[in-house]
Amino acid sequence: MTTPRETSITKSAIKKLNALPNCRAKKAHSGFYGQSEVDIYGCCEGFAFFLEGKRPGGEPTERQKSILRDWDKAGAITGVYTSAAEAVEIVVKGVAERKAALLRP
Repeated sequence: MTTPRETSITKSAIKKLNALPNCRAKKAHSGFYGQSEVDIYGCCEGFAFFLEGKRPGGEPTERQKSILRDWDKAGAITGVYTSAAEAVEIVVKGVAERKAALLRP
C-alpha cells in the first residue's frame, strides 16, 4: 500500500474540518519565498487553530515546530496530523479543552 501524499491528506482534512459545525479551515498558501507558516489555519467555535500535516511517519521541521509553539503560547489550538481524522480530533479536542477552561472558576 502506498503512503498518501501530504497534499491529499491536507485537502481531505480541510474538507472534514469545514464539515464541522461552526468551523472554517483554509489551506495556508506559500509566501514569496515558497514557505508558509503551517498547512492549515482556521477557527472553530471561536477558537483559532493552526495545523501542520505530514505523511505517516513524517516529522515537522524545526521551523514548523517553532511556529506551532508560538501559536500555542498565544492560545491557539495547534497540532501535527497524519490523517484527516487526526486533524479533526486535534481541533475538536482543543475546542472542548478551551470551553472547559472557560467554565473553571
